[in-house]
Amino acid sequence: MSQTETAFTDPQTLRGLYELTLKLPDDDVSKPLHLLAVGTQCYASNQQLNSLDVSEWSIQAFQLAVILTPQHDQEMRISLLSLLSLAFMQHYDLSQCVEDLNQAVSTLREGVDLTPENHPSLPDQLAYLGYAFRTRFEQTKELRDITEVIDIHRMAAFLTSEGSRSRFESLFNLSYALHSRFDHTHELSDADEAIEIMHDLVNNMNPEDPQYSLLLNCLACTLEARFDYSGDLRDARQAINVQCKTVENRPNDPSSLMNLGKAHAAYFMQTRELPHVHMAVEALRKALSLAGDDPLPGILINLGVSLGLRFLATGNIDDLEEAIALEQRGIQICRDDDPILRQFYSDLGNLFYFRSALTEDLRDMHEGARAHREGVIRTPIGHRDLPGLLNNLGNSTKRLFLATGNEAYLSEAISRYKEAVALTLDDSIGQMDHLSNLGGAFCSRYMLAHQQSDLDDGLSALRKSVTLYPPDHAQLPNNLLRLAGALEILFKNEHQLETIDEAISVMEWAIDITPEGDARLPSLLDLLGGSFFHRYNTTHSNDDIERAVSLCRQATQMPVGSPLTRLSSGRQWGLLSLLVDPEQALHAFEIIFNDVVPQLAWIGRTMEQRYLLLETLANIVSEATAVAIRYGQLHTAVEWLEQGRSIVWNQVNSFRSPLDDLRKVNPALCMELEKIGIALEEASMRTNSSDLLGSSMLHNISIQDDVLRHQGLAKQWDSLLCQVRSISGFEKFLCPIPFFELVVTLPPSGLVIVVNADSFSCDALALTRGISADRVDVFTVPLPRFYEKAVILRERLHRLLSDPSTRTRTVRAGRTAPSWKTQFSIKDILRELWYEIVKPIIDALNLEPTSNPPRIWWSPTGPLAFLPLHAAGDYYQHDKTPSSGSNIMDYAISSYTPTITALTQSISKHNQQKSRQPQEFKGLLTVSEPEAPDLPTIPSTALESCALKKLFDSFSYTLHSLDGVEATVKNVSDAMPLYNWIHLSCHALQNDSPLKSAFYLHDGELSLSDIIKKPLPHSQFAFLSACETGKGDEKLSEEAIHLAAGMLAAGYTSVVATMWSISDIHAPQVSEEFYSYILQKEDESSMENSYPDCTRAAAALHHAIGKFRHLIGDDEDSLLLWVPYIHVGI
Repeated sequence: MSQTETAFTDPQTLRGLYELTLKLPDDDVSKPLHLLAVGTQCYASNQQLNSLDVSEWSIQAFQLAVILTPQHDQEMRISLLSLLSLAFMQHYDLSQCVEDLNQAVSTLREGVDLTPENHPSLPDQLAYLGYAFRTRFEQTKELRDITEVIDIHRMAAFLTSEGSRSRFESLFNLSYALHSRFDHTHELSDADEAIEIMHDLVNNMNPEDPQYSLLLNCLACTLEARFDYSGDLRDARQAINVQCKTVENRPNDPSSLMNLGKAHAAYFMQTRELPHVHMAVEALRKALSLAGDDPLPGILINLGVSLGLRFLATGNIDDLEEAIALEQRGIQICRDDDPILRQFYSDLGNLFYFRSALTEDLRDMHEGARAHREGVIRTPIGHRDLPGLLNNLGNSTKRLFLATGNEAYLSEAISRYKEAVALTLDDSIGQMDHLSNLGGAFCSRYMLAHQQSDLDDGLSALRKSVTLYPPDHAQLPNNLLRLAGALEILFKNEHQLETIDEAISVMEWAIDITPEGDARLPSLLDLLGGSFFHRYNTTHSNDDIERAVSLCRQATQMPVGSPLTRLSSGRQWGLLSLLVDPEQALHAFEIIFNDVVPQLAWIGRTMEQRYLLLETLANIVSEATAVAIRYGQLHTAVEWLEQGRSIVWNQVNSFRSPLDDLRKVNPALCMELEKIGIALEEASMRTNSSDLLGSSMLHNISIQDDVLRHQGLAKQWDSLLCQVRSISGFEKFLCPIPFFELVVTLPPSGLVIVVNADSFSCDALALTRGISADRVDVFTVPLPRFYEKAVILRERLHRLLSDPSTRTRTVRAGRTAPSWKTQFSIKDILRELWYEIVKPIIDALNLEPTSNPPRIWWSPTGPLAFLPLHAAGDYYQHDKTPSSGSNIMDYAISSYTPTITALTQSISKHNQQKSRQPQEFKGLLTVSEPEAPDLPTIPSTALESCALKKLFDSFSYTLHSLDGVEATVKNVSDAMPLYNWIHLSCHALQNDSPLKSAFYLHDGELSLSDIIKKPLPHSQFAFLSACETGKGDEKLSEEAIHLAAGMLAAGYTSVVATMWSISDIHAPQVSEEFYSYILQKEDESSMENSYPDCTRAAAALHHAIGKFRHLIGDDEDSLLLWVPYIHVGI
């Protein structure tokens, strides 16, 4: 820039020129020209300066020039008025003051009025006047302004010659203004005219013209806008064709590809035609790739939306997780004041909403509501997106109500839906959606409060919504589903056949219009099957029950849809089949175990997520087993119990399976499988979504990256398994184990007794070695009508132990029974278990009291998993001294095993350790913490550790102690891999989140997830001298979620644990007696087994408890002291 130009862009110089010009006499004929020059210089300079002062000097110079210019000099006045309007617009850009726009419009109008119709500058003046009106419209939303724009551009087009550039620009601006007015009024005639104009412009334009792609995109956007309002698929198809032309014209332009992808997604949203969502994702992925490191936010938004839509159609979780990552990335890169953030938050909220339906994770529900709320907050009142955002927030808060039962969430949902309906134009597609959601919310409130007006309002809104939808709209099946649900509610109230008939007709209509392969079909089929069953209960028609069975079968066998839906339909298929065809029932449950359960427990989810989904499985496992037993399929019953219990622990063990045979055949594949298995196990332990509420977006993005990485590992694992299974001899590698392979490594002596507790029937399955060594016999012991009683006993035990003194290791020598002792006691519970469960089994096995009792491994299901079968007996006979033949301890040494597989795996590991040479006992690690932070002092833990030290020294065995301040999380974690055995004397607690169950050490918690992450190559035996280490989670009765089972999963083959609180003062006595027994050689004359044998742990505990009983007796308080001790494993 030259020195002169620099001077003229200096504000002080400009001010000087302005003031100097003002000093000229008004009658100087040259003054208007000087003012024109100064005003122009100020205007031009201010393009860089952006100064309000300079802008005002420009305005004042032009205004004075207009005043001083003679009326007859029209050319000069027209030019000055045009420049003055430019100055007002510049001032508006800096001030955002509407008055500047008003002045610009007024000035331009005056200039246009002065300009003759045939003047060459009139079209340009009109174009700029139209621009000023449009700018004011965008600021004020006054419809008269956009109408002025339309009238102005019509006049400009009329004044320009056919084929001229000016005419093209006038018509283009006219069509754009018509589109804008349509967006606000939804007058179809505006959209029709805009589209017609743009079609003509496209047809008469050279594709090489730089404006060609812009025009095509505007045409497509207007077609999409008309489609959004009317639902006419012809517009959607035309929009796609137009966007295809745009991409052909600019094949490497990210914006053009983005718009094409958006058009395909819009078409899919109405038609659910899968090819279109695939094409949307493909186009948007290419756009993202071409955009490089700085993608347009719109690309991230639309790719996230398209992936979310594809997830809804196919159920592919990978699409959902990638979509979440994209939306989070978009939020991260936008400025906080960027208006596009409202869409990012809304779309992210939808994605969390979708994921919460799959995972039932409350954190996802809260995160979805938080994102939706943020989207609403960022949207100004009157914005066209606001109704949809309010509707989405209503969806999130309603889901929170369904998950928590909190009525405040439902009230908010209804309020949001009402607002959305009120803000949406009548008969529009948006209003149909909002009405449907409002109707569903009214029905939910009816189920809560049973106000008939809610049901009436719900049905009214749903019926109206359904009638307004175009017959081919993709959302219609969802709304028909809600209407059918409301009719089902009405039928249950009134029992009128015509109501359930209408519900069935509505559901059949929904299925008929849902495309084949759509992920919604299983839900629709399942619910229609339920409707036929409800009608069957009234009509008792074979046609109804057969149709119900058929529909549930179809739903279960579909390859798409949520696994939770397929689980529900499979269960309904199995149970309903019992009424017409029992063989179908067996087939239904077989599909559940072979196809659906692996989807529920997919290793690409965290352990917490898998446990959450598996809560729904517990009753189904016991029901399926009961059906198999009823029809004599005992081997199948055992196989299903194995496939449906301790699923997550079995997965953990699969990552650690010995691969020696595979290593011999394909060492490279073996190494890769081991590597991925270790990585998967670590990924599975990650916190599920963390505490998303209040987390930073960067933190949430990091979490989402972990999700995608975890799922990638799961895919690699599945792929590697396929490769292994293609090798001859490895076809069943890590597949569910058939019965005869399962039982081949059962203990050579003793019995495994699986007790299946179901409301259908209650039975014990006893597995014993047959006459030959390779034969295992299975027989049943019916336990009629005990399921309901087991539930009652579990609840009684829970209440009995609800006193805080029974929840932690306590310093007291005993505890006083609760105040409700007169109603029931531990004695009552043990007596019921003895006469109703254990004694019938003992009698069926022909067992007798003996001084050398056999082993029994109990594997109870359902409510029995929380009851002390190992201590069942009639203790009313002898309060103070134990009597013979009145309890299980006289007949057998009891252990527990989560599953038969867990037992056989422990046996196999023990046998492998025994076969290694040289054999060496690496000793016991003792850990004691008497004063864990914020917990009661338990001083006897230190005494316990000292007593064990003396005992092990007397046998010359290694013992390493970590006591008090040395019992830190790091020290214990580092020491565990070095020793065969571990003894933990400390506080412990079962957490609502199972993997967070922990031992409380000097500086924090050693959690279950920490333990099972740790490689423990020498692990054999663990004594958990703490509280609740063998207490599971009632919601996951079949998953054995307790510290004892966690120690088995970590590699320990034998564990002593506790079902509830133990006495601090007595714990050392039990421990010392236990180790005194187990350290003694079983055969003193033998030279073998010169090291302690952990397989004697059950016998050692049996002996120690026997001694303890003789010391303290079997009265109520004493039972509470010794009954909690249990043995798990070999």
